[in-house]
Amino acid sequence: MTPAPQRENPDDLIARVAEIESESEQPDLGIDLNQYRKQFEIDELIRVQREANDIHKMRLGYAKRIFVLVVGWLMAVAVAVLWTGFGGVNDRAFYLSDKVLIAFISSTTVNVIGLFVVVAKWMYPSGPGSNGKTSDTRKPDSQD
Repeated sequence: MTPAPQRENPDDLIARVAEIESESEQPDLGIDLNQYRKQFEIDELIRVQREANDIHKMRLGYAKRIFVLVVGWLMAVAVAVLWTGFGGVNDRAFYLSDKVLIAFISSTTVNVIGLFVVVAKWMYPSGPGSNGKTSDTRKPDSQD
């Protein structure tokens, strides 16, 4: 039989919470508001730069994967076309009618081009944000 958990003294619990709160990052109330705003803006710029670096690394990884997928896809089409042209391998008949071959090649071409367009627009977005997010381009209200 396991022993029942012991309850902490409420005063000890309050003291532990106060320690945790004092250890957490609190704003320095002794600095000027303008200095605090500048520091906040610097911290925000650092955060945005880190996020942009993370997005860039992710985009590079996906670009490589998409390239491998497209090359594999095109190789499969080339193999199918060559196999049809030579009539199969080792006396095994392989035949695709002209209509099927045209549909296969054209649909593959459209899919590959469409995939590249989607990936290119995702990797290199046009607009106000460099990471594809829309941002508020209004100027902040001036404080007099």
